[in-house]
Formats: sequence, structure tokens, C-alpha cells
Amino acid sequence: MGTNHEDKTKENRITEEVFLSCVAKAAMNTPGVYSLAERLGASLSKNLLGKTSLRKGIKVSRGEKGPIVDIFVVVQYGVHIPDVAFNIQSNVKGALRKEMELKTEAVNIHINGVHTTKDKA
Repeated sequence: MGTNHEDKTKENRITEEVFLSCVAKAAMNTPGVYSLAERLGASLSKNLLGKTSLRKGIKVSRGEKGPIVDIFVVVQYGVHIPDVAFNIQSNVKGALRKEMELKTEAVNIHINGVHTTKDKA
């Protein structure tokens, strides 16, 4: 019995969900990362449609040697941003290699903000 289009679409969606989940988890488990940053499309779908997107803060494109991953993050105040960015790259590449046996062409980090906490005096 052949696989129909719906089954293929479901399989691709699950693969995409697993990929995005792996990237998000690796990024969020990096010390100094406060959150993934909202991208415009994710923000609009959340506000207008009431849906949250797995793509929050993650953009994936196809490269010649593997996926190119862009990650948009908000970091904690006081961290050394180049170190945090390098650690995110290392964690994401390692997680994709370990969990999915996948090499990336590039992991680009975009710092969209710095989270500061305000202490009440």
C-alpha cells in the first residue's frame, strides 16, 4: 500500500516540529539566554489567531551543505554577549548532530534584546 500525500505531509510536519524543538531546547538551555525573541509572523499569529508558533525565534533555510539556522534571542543583562552567542551555536550544532545526526551549514545568532530585572527598593 502506497503512502498518500496526507501521510507525507504529516511526516514532514513532525520532522519539522522535532527539528525546531531540538533547536529551541538547545538555545534555551544555554546560560545567559533569557528567551527566544518573537518574530513578526509569530507575534501576529499569536495575537490574531491565538496560536503559538514553534518557529518563535527560529528561522531555517536550506543551504548547500545542510540547514542554515538563524536564532533570535533575548539575553540576560550582564552576560558577555559573544560568549553566549558562541555557546548557543555550539549547543545547537551539538544537539542536532547528537539527536538527529544532522550537520548544519551555519547557525547564526541574532541578539534582539537584553532582559533587565528591576529590583524594588
